[in-house]
Amino acid sequence: MSKDDKEVIMNQTHGEDDLTPEVKKVAESIAQLCIKWGQTPLAEQIRIDYGMKDVTRFDLSKESIFYQYAVKNNIKVVQQGWTREGGEMFPMVSIDNDIRELDKFIINVLETQKELKK
Repeated sequence: MSKDDKEVIMNQTHGEDDLTPEVKKVAESIAQLCIKWGQTPLAEQIRIDYGMKDVTRFDLSKESIFYQYAVKNNIKVVQQGWTREGGEMFPMVSIDNDIRELDKFIINVLETQKELKK
């Protein structure tokens, strides 16, 4: 995988705050075995997943225009995982609502776009 490839990472079953030093030690041992067996990308992913390697994570609620506009219009945005591009992690999201509400949302987006072009 080249540094420009995107990689999808689904939600983990644990939070980084829940990890004990013992769990991290086991995870690092597994990462070392992965490297030994030629699976360096897997080792790096284990280190990221278990909080042993820092990565830049896109803050959905602060940095996403889409998220802010959707929430403002009562559209439910659910984060379901991450995609990694280079050294940055970006949230993968889904939206959930009644189709009529989603249609209203799209109409609002289009009307806002028209107003901005004036």
